[in-house]
Amino acid sequence: MKFALFTHVPWPEGYEPAKILAETTEQVQYGEELGFHTAWFAEHHFSRYSMGSSSLVIAAGIAAATKRIRLGTAVLVPTLHNPIRLAEDAATVDAVSNGRLDLASAAAAAATSTAASTLAERRARPISRRAYASWRVFSRRPNSHTMGGFTSLIR
Repeated sequence: MKFALFTHVPWPEGYEPAKILAETTEQVQYGEELGFHTAWFAEHHFSRYSMGSSSLVIAAGIAAATKRIRLGTAVLVPTLHNPIRLAEDAATVDAVSNGRLDLASAAAAAATSTAASTLAERRARPISRRAYASWRVFSRRPNSHTMGGFTSLIR
């Protein structure tokens, strides 16, 4: 059995972003010490619910502070990003983390923002297909797994 950590990197009133990210990094480091397999970071936009508008940036920062724990996106919403940029950023994070990145994506996350949800719905199919194809090319990972509305590219 493998155990994992999950965070949406909550951003309560009165807390400084740098402190929240430092505490998140400490939590993942402690999880690594305890033998956790993966730390998953959610993507949410336009809300104080989460600072996780870029789970790849968060994963890259935490990769620099850890050595073994895998780092995952839970979930990337490719319809909100340029597919080539997203693929290149994911491949770069995978490289700087020494191959520890696990990608999971979905057509849309929880509807915390009407604007983000509307944009995601309009752009869903064509961008998702291009993003998945790009991830495979840039990460050199031919394997993907789809279940429900989620797709993951995991080693």
